[in-house]
Amino acid sequence: MRLLLGVLMFVATSMACASQDCMILGDSIAVGVSSILAKDQYLKCETIAKVGRPTSEVLSHAPMSIDARTVIISTGSNNAKIRPYQYSNLRNRIYGNVTWLLPAKHQDARAIINEIARTHGDRVIDLAVLPLSDGIHPTRSSYLTVAQELRSDIRRPQVAKAAPILIINFALSSAGRTQ
Repeated sequence: MRLLLGVLMFVATSMACASQDCMILGDSIAVGVSSILAKDQYLKCETIAKVGRPTSEVLSHAPMSIDARTVIISTGSNNAKIRPYQYSNLRNRIYGNVTWLLPAKHQDARAIINEIARTHGDRVIDLAVLPLSDGIHPTRSSYLTVAQELRSDIRRPQVAKAAPILIINFALSSAGRTQ
């Protein structure tokens, strides 16, 4: 009984709440952006981010189905090895608008994210064109600029996307039937 309850609680916490304005996933850049957006009392954003988090961990900590109005993703800066399927798997869980914060470095991650964003019609904010404090992280004023851009993304109309339908195919046995 406890195992069943534990599984049900895990599934329930793995689903994003549909009433959210946004969900922020990612690394230290996501943490920085989240801290600025959290000051906006009119936004309801859930953040699942941690300093130093590579894409594999972003993927493993993200809900299995994300139905927030807008999802902001910052990943790729902490990857030792680039695995394109991780970015695709993460994107395929999302049913709302997506804005990617493109890492300033890691050209392979930048290329993969740009391709996924182009395929899905996602927005990309390129951190490399902003002033950076250390070549990776935005300066305080750059974080404010990114947050202002994200507020407009969060408030834009949601892209109409249908959630996937579960289809189960199975063969029916003809045993005992008369024709």
